[in-house]
Amino acid sequence: MFIVKCIGGLGNQMFQYAAACVAARSRNQTLKIDKLYYADTSRRIHRFTYRPFALSLFRGVEELIATPAEIDKFVLPRVYNKYLYHFLRQFRKEKNVYDEARLDSYEKLIGIPTDDAYLTGFWQRYEYIANDLPLVKELFRFKEGLPEDHAGIASRIASAETPVCVVFRRGDYVNHPVLGIHGMEYYDKAVALIRERAQHPTFFVFSDDIPWCRENFRPEAETVFVDQEYTGDMGGLYLQLMMLCHHFIIPNSTYPYWAALLAEPPVEKMVIAPNVWYRGGGGERNAILPPDWLAI
Repeated sequence: MFIVKCIGGLGNQMFQYAAACVAARSRNQTLKIDKLYYADTSRRIHRFTYRPFALSLFRGVEELIATPAEIDKFVLPRVYNKYLYHFLRQFRKEKNVYDEARLDSYEKLIGIPTDDAYLTGFWQRYEYIANDLPLVKELFRFKEGLPEDHAGIASRIASAETPVCVVFRRGDYVNHPVLGIHGMEYYDKAVALIRERAQHPTFFVFSDDIPWCRENFRPEAETVFVDQEYTGDMGGLYLQLMMLCHHFIIPNSTYPYWAALLAEPPVEKMVIAPNVWYRGGGGERNAILPPDWLAI
């Protein structure tokens, strides 16, 4: 049995589950999910935004939820007050626990030497999923399509000659000590690249701060701001709308990353993403990015 610990928002959960599924299938093991993290809705540091467990959006995700007793075979289950939990885990000896430091390549991920394993971490390396993209895309098929009240905006995206998804992540990223925001210089360069390679682009802007985007993003082309009212339960509908676009300009955020990765437009897809994913990162291309994406 393999267990994967899920934390964070939808994009993070997708990375965690995808890597764990690749690992479990390579060993022919059942995969279960530790989602105890989501039972803790107490206040967190630095403008923390509570995100729900959201993998239930997808047809391909087998929701086998690990019990505290099953988790206890590997690590201390998160069933206590969070302060007591973090205190007690210092005294707990963990068994068969694997993170990215131990499994820092695809070969190591699929070569876990035990039949029982607990996977913890973010697993944000493209190489973990690169060889299994058909499997990953099958995992993340939505159970339900867009509802009728989304038909108007969906039709507008579909009727555009060259619909371009532009995503601004602000909210909890503003003044974040690790996940810095890329400024308008990044977006200006990205828009210029789109203009060089695509005819008559229409920019569809998705964001958690649409009023800010209206004030600051003015690409001198047709621009449609997709309001947060279209987000949907657990963010699934906003993601589906993004995936209708042909090209993508994304920030350092896993949520729009998955929209860009899963989208299958009728033309050759162009995805522009930041080279630096974390504040203070070096100039090297981040391992999260597929090789055919443009990093700036």
